[in-house]
Amino acid sequence: MSAETRLDESRSAKSSPAKPAADRTRDDYLRMFHAGQIRPDTVADLALGLHNAGKYPEVVALIEAAMLSGQTQPWMYDVLAGSMKLTGRPQAEIDRVLLSRVDFTAMDVPHRLFSAAHLMRCGSDAEALRMYRQASRFDPTRADPYLLGLKAARKLEDVAGVEWAVTGILTYSWPHQFERQHNRAVDVAADLARKLRQAGRTEEAAHLAEVTAEARRIDLTAELTWVGDGDLDLLVEEPLGTACSASSPRTTSGGFHIKDGYGPKPDNCKEQYFCPVATPGRYRLRVRHVSGGVVGKRANLTVRTGVGTKDATQKSFAVQLGMDDTLIPFELAEGRRNEPMPIGPNSLQPTVVRPGQGLSRLGRPGSHNLGSENLARLTAQGMLPPPPKPFVLAQFQQSSQQSFVSGANPVAGGGSVGYQPQISLLSEGVPLTAGAVVSGDRRYVRLSLSPTFSTITDVATFSFANTGGR
Repeated sequence: MSAETRLDESRSAKSSPAKPAADRTRDDYLRMFHAGQIRPDTVADLALGLHNAGKYPEVVALIEAAMLSGQTQPWMYDVLAGSMKLTGRPQAEIDRVLLSRVDFTAMDVPHRLFSAAHLMRCGSDAEALRMYRQASRFDPTRADPYLLGLKAARKLEDVAGVEWAVTGILTYSWPHQFERQHNRAVDVAADLARKLRQAGRTEEAAHLAEVTAEARRIDLTAELTWVGDGDLDLLVEEPLGTACSASSPRTTSGGFHIKDGYGPKPDNCKEQYFCPVATPGRYRLRVRHVSGGVVGKRANLTVRTGVGTKDATQKSFAVQLGMDDTLIPFELAEGRRNEPMPIGPNSLQPTVVRPGQGLSRLGRPGSHNLGSENLARLTAQGMLPPPPKPFVLAQFQQSSQQSFVSGANPVAGGGSVGYQPQISLLSEGVPLTAGAVVSGDRRYVRLSLSPTFSTITDVATFSFANTGGR
């Protein structure tokens, strides 16, 4: 081979790094990166060429070399995980890459839900389920982790996961038309119990059925119905001093105001109150005539206790409407709650990074743009999974950028994940919110008190040393 030919080949390697090379290892690509033969803006083209040629091990070697060379880009985590799966790498290694992709610096529930959804989209259902359960520990009364985690638990046929999700849904998920969510959770539990019995695991099946039946129990419900075009309101004063109504649909006593109805449609002339785990004691149910006409100036109030048990009871009250509230006292003898329900604090809204925003805007010199064209091209070629909704994508772009700035490296450093410390203030104690309503004749003042009980249950310590930072 002549010297001129060798020179032409050398020029071709430097000017066209996107052309796939044959049988190159990670060390080969490391030397090319260090020699400047591969520029950061051409890594995506080179990876795409290798992927189209079916050289998945080389895609893994290329991306690992890029990360070791300090040229990490957000899309690399997804492509690396997908290529490792195609090469038959152990699931533990794939999960390690995906966990480096998600954001561990944000400890609020929304970020964990986004991260878990990304893990599920990439096939790491077990890690996603674990993260959903972590999110529920941050805010046990939030329904989202249970609803989303049920899908992963069902796919994995994880008995403990299904018990956790079904119990959470039946206890804390009470939106309008909640029946569909509850029925789906019960069906998933029943289907898994049937499979367990077929496999001879009768004890586990019996326990799952027992847990589901206990979760379906409702200590107290109240339903107000009427006929006409009027608007009635149902207010429930609970033994712990809280008041549940359309304006305060969720209380620390465990009460949920489900439906705020008004006429004239018969199906909408309804007010519903549910308390799955209620406090025993004296309840005061107030019926208020807000506006409009009600046939006969009467309404019907139905109170049920112990729903789903053999000791279930039902009482009906004919309510005569007047200018003032109609008060119906009710004594609940059997209740399973002995302390207020801990309502989780409001999650902070994360900062949204617009698609295409470069890392240089975060203050890192010499950074490169995310490359919207590269993301679109890699997705079209099947190297990346379909992107989530724009808002969710923005969250993950921010996540990857923060990990890059903090020096995250899923390959080097013995599998360490980089962390960027963020200082947050934690509230602890019993803040009290109070509202006052003055009656029309200025004779009475009605106070609505809403305490929030907050406590720090666990503090974990760790070291920032040797976390993969450069």
